[in-house]
Amino acid sequence: MKKRVLFTLPDDSEVFAYTLTNKNGMTAELSQFGAAIAGIDVVVNGKKLHVTKECQGKDWLDNKPYFGVVAGRTCNRIKNGIFKLNGTTYQLPINNGYNSLHGGKTGFSHMLWNCANVSENSVEFTLSSPDGDQGYPAKLDVRAVYTLGDDNSLTLELYAVSDADTICNLTNHVYFNLSGGAEQLVLDQVATIMGESYVEVGEGLIPNGNLPSVDGTPLDFRKPTRIGDRIDESFDALTFGGGYDLCYKIKDADGTMKTAAVVECKSSGVTLEVSTNQVGIQFYTGNTLGGEYKDCEGKPIVDRAAFCLEAQGLSDAINNPNFPSIVLKKGEQYYNKAVYRFIV
Repeated sequence: MKKRVLFTLPDDSEVFAYTLTNKNGMTAELSQFGAAIAGIDVVVNGKKLHVTKECQGKDWLDNKPYFGVVAGRTCNRIKNGIFKLNGTTYQLPINNGYNSLHGGKTGFSHMLWNCANVSENSVEFTLSSPDGDQGYPAKLDVRAVYTLGDDNSLTLELYAVSDADTICNLTNHVYFNLSGGAEQLVLDQVATIMGESYVEVGEGLIPNGNLPSVDGTPLDFRKPTRIGDRIDESFDALTFGGGYDLCYKIKDADGTMKTAAVVECKSSGVTLEVSTNQVGIQFYTGNTLGGEYKDCEGKPIVDRAAFCLEAQGLSDAINNPNFPSIVLKKGEQYYNKAVYRFIV
């Protein structure tokens, strides 16, 4: 395990990142700011390939695309930033059109987490969110545990417990490009997503409560499909998102670990397999990255230069009672496990 200063905060305090290495030479760098994945390298035929996209230096403070971070208390969007719980209405900060996104203006993604434990193959970050933080009720204590396996897997386990009823829907927002820099865009990479239905959205990417089948739509990735094949078709979900930006309901999701998605890059020979115990997987193709941020090679991160596969509960579930609940009862433990395994 190696430790380095990733950047400094405005008060000159240091933000540390920790690099884990497995027996195959795969590395995962993990930052205490946002409990983020700050980079993953895999080894293919003796050569290291950087297979993630992330911002550099003090750009982590801004990080509008949420590169690599843990998003919460609730990831994705809450309509108008409003929800009701136990008869009380709560107003969250509005930071995405008329809606609240990824926990509000200063969600978990833009907070400095405590590094609680470090070993040769694992890093644990902790965060305590007080009652009323970003408008959410209850004090919520959160842990993010990353473990690097010798099977070229990076496992993220997210735990949370609250002192009163609240809502909780966490995820990691890591961006992948499996080409290792050989391909600027991810359109030629081939995806399989185990989702037979999806969260239908309208303007602002807000769910309307429907979970239609993907059958016969350009959203159907049940068979391996090149990401770019249908990304610009005329279809509401693609129009509203400017490409893929939707939550799939994972087939047979039951709280146990399921394979949610597989993406293959033929040019590099790298395949990513994502498994989770969550009911949903958000597939996002970086449609609004815009080149504002630069990657580790100093190149602008442009639209569709990376994709995300975010394991989570269904978006805006608190306002859609037919969706699986994201209410976390007092004293109960929230548990979200995601495994990113690279096959080379």
